[in-house]
Amino acid sequence: MNFKDTWFTAEQKALDLSKRPALKRFNEICVNVIHTVFLLLLCVLVFTFLLALAIVELGITKLNSLKKPVEEDQVTEVSEKDLYPQNTSEPEVIKKMRDAGQL
Repeated sequence: MNFKDTWFTAEQKALDLSKRPALKRFNEICVNVIHTVFLLLLCVLVFTFLLALAIVELGITKLNSLKKPVEEDQVTEVSEKDLYPQNTSEPEVIKKMRDAGQL
């Protein structure tokens, strides 16, 4: 038997096998399974990254809340109204004008 004849016979049998509907369907199923597994792995990686990012952000927030807050002086705003005595005998028109900043 010749090597070329054996090669061509094997090639013909491989072509016949590849044309079978069952094998085509098997190839389609394998491609779909590989695609699904790839998407699952990609989804798990993205989920893990987002989860790690959220944990780091939560940790930073906790560390910032643990810092001792700097106490600021309690400054209260005093309006011009508070400087005038409450019980005055001024007419109401003058009080309104003063409140409006016209006096």
